[in-house]
Amino acid sequence: MIEYLEWLGECESGNYTVKVKFTNLRQQNAIAEGKVTLEDVNRLCSRLSSTGWAVQFDDYPGRVIKLEIDSVKNRVILTATLETEGVG
Repeated sequence: MIEYLEWLGECESGNYTVKVKFTNLRQQNAIAEGKVTLEDVNRLCSRLSSTGWAVQFDDYPGRVIKLEIDSVKNRVILTATLETEGVG
């Protein structure tokens, strides 16, 4: 399982803003955003495919269900579900 904040910390400061949207939380800004390069996103995709798209967000397991790259607005959006027992 990939730790989201650890991955974000490994990224170079690029020109794409990465955001996470949770499908099952009311909070809009539930986790940190950061700046990444497309190479960082490519590495993430490779790692996600080998873990079944499992990601850990602040000690809570989840799964990325969609990854969007918006080249017009320079952003990457990860849509994820989170195991929310006792969260949000």
